[in-house]
Amino acid sequence: MASTLKNLIFHDSSRISKTTFTDEGFLKTDAIITRAGVYQYKLNDGRVVNQFRPPSEVFSDATITSMKMLPITNEHPPQKLVNSRTAKALSVGHLGETIVNENNRNMWITMLVTDSQSIEEVKGGKRQLSAGYTADLVEENGVFEGQSYTHVQKNIRGNHVAIVQNGRMGDIASITLDGSDAVQILINNLEQINMSENLKTVLLDGIEYQASPEVANALEKTKTEVSTLQEEISKQKVLLDEKSAKCDALEKANNDLSTKDIKGEIMEAAKARVSLLNTVKSVFGDEAMKKVETFNDSDIKRETLQPFYKEKDLKTQSGEYIDALFDATIEAKRNANFANQRKTIAIGDTKDEESKSTSVVNEFNKRLNGGK
Repeated sequence: MASTLKNLIFHDSSRISKTTFTDEGFLKTDAIITRAGVYQYKLNDGRVVNQFRPPSEVFSDATITSMKMLPITNEHPPQKLVNSRTAKALSVGHLGETIVNENNRNMWITMLVTDSQSIEEVKGGKRQLSAGYTADLVEENGVFEGQSYTHVQKNIRGNHVAIVQNGRMGDIASITLDGSDAVQILINNLEQINMSENLKTVLLDGIEYQASPEVANALEKTKTEVSTLQEEISKQKVLLDEKSAKCDALEKANNDLSTKDIKGEIMEAAKARVSLLNTVKSVFGDEAMKKVETFNDSDIKRETLQPFYKEKDLKTQSGEYIDALFDATIEAKRNANFANQRKTIAIGDTKDEESKSTSVVNEFNKRLNGGK
């Protein structure tokens, strides 16, 4: 009894020839997407066998229906077949709906390529097509148009058509089906096809792809590692910017110092210090000056003023407040001392005026008496 292998995947090549371009820049052409006849395929075990695609199978209603509106891909997908989850990422165009049976041998259909990169590759000479479809393979010997075969393809169902580099059929038709890359992939009971259902969707550069769980997990791990490295790079960049800012500040400070009159500033500071101590001495006395002469300028003012403002804790006041209070207190103290001095001067002035008056009278009498 002949054995039957169910749902095998086939990739067969053909060639793009006559093309036109739409106003949108899409590439449009009529293509032969499958042909009846005997063709050679390489099996998984390396054997090359002749397989027969009967016209009755190629042009059955089910086969024709399955070939309509198929997605066009640029090269065959890694998953071998296209499904609803991978079509968006893989499709570069699609086939039409109207199929023409030419002499019960060639199946013609219009195809439209919409992807700009794929169109450019076609213009550059990549003009072969490779149809991807599934079929049952039955061991059956026979002869068709003088060619013997050992297997027959049945239940042919289209999946996609790929744009590839090399074909086998040459110029038999504008677009032919079988090519030098014709390969049969044996899959019993759709085992490998069903494996695609376990694929995970991964995102690369904004495009979704289907990948095995192992590949998807490895990609996610890589993405995580890259993200971690990017975060570390960002942190290091922040630290580098901070150090650069400090270096710039130090450089500016160094430049400022190099242009400053340090000696002159020291002299001015020394004069200000001596003036402050002299002010404390002249206004508050020697003891007050000696008490604070080793303090810094701010503390000198605080310590000198504190006895006069016992109700305030001057240590908690700002430097601006202390400067203003010191100046006001010095002014008040000096005004008070000046008032006291004026009183003393006023008394002395009275005595002097009396003495001067007496002298003037005496001098006047002297002159009246002839200088005697």
